[in-house]
Amino acid sequence: MTKIDPYKHKQRYENWREEVNKKGILEIGKYNSDLTLRYLDDMSCGYNVSRLSAKGSRSFIRLNTLRQKLVFFSKKFKTLYRIDKITDINELQLCQFFSNMRKGIIPREDGEIYKSVGYYAKNFKAFWHWYMKIVVMIGAFSLANLGTLFLILFVIIKAANAVAKPIGTITKVTGALS
Repeated sequence: MTKIDPYKHKQRYENWREEVNKKGILEIGKYNSDLTLRYLDDMSCGYNVSRLSAKGSRSFIRLNTLRQKLVFFSKKFKTLYRIDKITDINELQLCQFFSNMRKGIIPREDGEIYKSVGYYAKNFKAFWHWYMKIVVMIGAFSLANLGTLFLILFVIIKAANAVAKPIGTITKVTGALS
């Protein structure tokens, strides 16, 4: 028995995916496009997900959300900070970004204040975790540089007013606050 999809999330994702497989995501640069597509590929089959998350593929609702948020981050980082690669953002810029979203300095398209900044931070955190895992698998960074990556993750969690448990885990692993 197949699930009913009244909002056509599957169709929307598959149509978008078919379009971007030809040329990439044109709204963002090639690097961000390739990274976003690889992330979505991994999430669609449940590969390289957090060991704490449920295993298996992500729903089409989740894939559409991730796609929208990553394109949003790529565009905003380019306009606000002139960053062409989403992975080049530093911790100060990221903290300012989420803080400015919360304060209304970075408004929504309709001019209103973002109501769920924590949800945006959660999506970026999920992407950042995946990116760190990929970087370690490729071996692009040494263990010394991973401390910086974990520190950026710490800033993301702090900006989202998340629970203190993940922060303690990060600081134990990296010794960032000792």
